[in-house]
This record gives sequence, C-alpha cells and structure tokens, in this order.
Amino acid sequence: MPKGIYKRIRPSAKKLLRIKRNCLQCNKEFECRSDLDQRFDSRQCANKYNLKNKPNWARGLTAKNDERIRNKKSKKIPVVTKICLCGCWGIFKCKVNSKQLYINGHYQRTQGFKNDMKEGKGRKNNYPHSVELSKIKSEHTKKLWLLGKVTGWPKGKHRLEETKDKIRLKLKGKTFIDLHGENEANQIRKKLRIARIKQIEKNYPNEKYQPNYNPKACEFFKSFDETNNTKGFYAMYGGGEYLIKELGYSPDYINFDLKLIIEVDEKHHFNENGNLRLKDIQCQKEIQELFPHYEFRRIKEENLLK
Repeated sequence: MPKGIYKRIRPSAKKLLRIKRNCLQCNKEFECRSDLDQRFDSRQCANKYNLKNKPNWARGLTAKNDERIRNKKSKKIPVVTKICLCGCWGIFKCKVNSKQLYINGHYQRTQGFKNDMKEGKGRKNNYPHSVELSKIKSEHTKKLWLLGKVTGWPKGKHRLEETKDKIRLKLKGKTFIDLHGENEANQIRKKLRIARIKQIEKNYPNEKYQPNYNPKACEFFKSFDETNNTKGFYAMYGGGEYLIKELGYSPDYINFDLKLIIEVDEKHHFNENGNLRLKDIQCQKEIQELFPHYEFRRIKEENLLK
C-alpha cells in the first residue's frame, strides 16, 4: 500500500438495519440496531435479570464457617457511652459522631428548656406530675451511682425503699383521669382490657372463658328470643357473650338480626345517688360509636320480670 494517512470509514447508524427482539426479563418487544447484542429493553430490566439469575456468593456463609466474611471490614459506626448533662447522673449510649448530650426527654429539665418555655417556644408539659416523678427518679439514680451499684437509668432494676415510698405518696389516691386526663385515661383502660384478654387466650388456649353473668338476665334473654323467634348472643343458653375485640367489651345481649344490644344493670352499676356510673356511660358511648345503627337498651334488674 502507498505511504500516507488512512482514515477508516464507518457506515452511519441510520443506514444500519433495525431489528425487533424480545426482552429477556419482561418479554416486551423492542427495536435495536442489528450490529448490537442488546438483550434487554432497559437498564432496569437488565439489573433485575442479573439479580435474579446471578447467585449470591455469600449465601449460607457466616463468620463461623467462612474466612472471607471474618476478614471483611464492618461499616458499623462504633458506639460510645456518655453522661447526661441535665444533672441526673444517668448514662446513655450513642454513636461516636452523634451530637446527643441528654438522655431522651431529659432536656426538659434544663434551664435552656425553661427559657424556651418562657419565650413561647417548644412544647407545653400537659402532665406536671411526670416532671416531679422524674426528679424523684433522678435523685434515686444519683444515689445508686455514688454507691457504685448502677450506672444509668434503673429500668427493670430494684429501686431503693426510700424512692418507692416517695412514688407511692405521689400517686396515692389518684386515678388515670387525675394523672393523664379523661381522653388519655380511656385509651389506657382500653389497652389494658385488650391486653388482659390476649393474656387469658395465651395462657388457656383450649379452654372457654367468659365474664361473670346474671342467671336471671339469661332467663329473660331466652324468653325474649323464643317470643320474637330470633337468636342472640348471651351467656348460658346463647352460646356465650359476644366479645367486641376492638373495645374489649362483652355486652350482656347482642342480636345481629334485630340490630339490638341489651345491658342489664344490677345494683353495683349505680352510685350512691342512684345515677349510672361513669364507667358504664363510657362503655355504652364506645359501643354505640362502633355500632351506630344498633339500638341500645338498658334494663334494671328489678324490672326484668315486669
């Protein structure tokens, strides 16, 4: 060949043939150039196909049975122990690069938080008793720290008798409503009811259980069903009281065909003035909210035979 500079001429892409192929992952038809070995419609399809068909080299291997995993460097950030700066002498753990200075919730005890509250910043404390109790617990933790017994918040540990007496005096004679407010107290009672039912079901899985019932009321419900040619749920003859799992209540009588709920009130359902107790009023309110289209009747035990 004669000497000189030679330039390779490549045909333009427009002149190349375009063919149709099916994607190996989604089986979608796509067009591509005939000179390319393209097998997927998109990069996402290629990644999915490779992840599905490519075996993981570390599957089934642990640090005990494989040296490569033992020697692999961990990317976990180390954890350090710090002392809370609010003055409670408590200890908390956090990551090395964390800027945390207080145990969660302890910033409220500091002067900075009090200044924020005066200026109208931050969240108001709805439960003043909780701050006083936290002071009692912080004094207890400080004493244990000085004695060298515990380093940190005493969760699940035995408290000093002096601390127990202080907490008892603080909570003596107070109800959930006094401590948390009416709405929060109702939610707490509801959670306790449901938790107790779950505990009974777990401890006695093969046994039937039901709340205390009134035999006279059961006889009344039986005659009511026979008269009206229907069948409701109640104790003794009705297959047991129906449990409302969302609320943790078992009404004395419930009929889904008639859309009827009946409660029989004995003497203990009324206070000294002869008025229905707040507990029963709240129970009826919650049931009616859950069953808005049902009729709710209350019958005194004295009027059952009338």
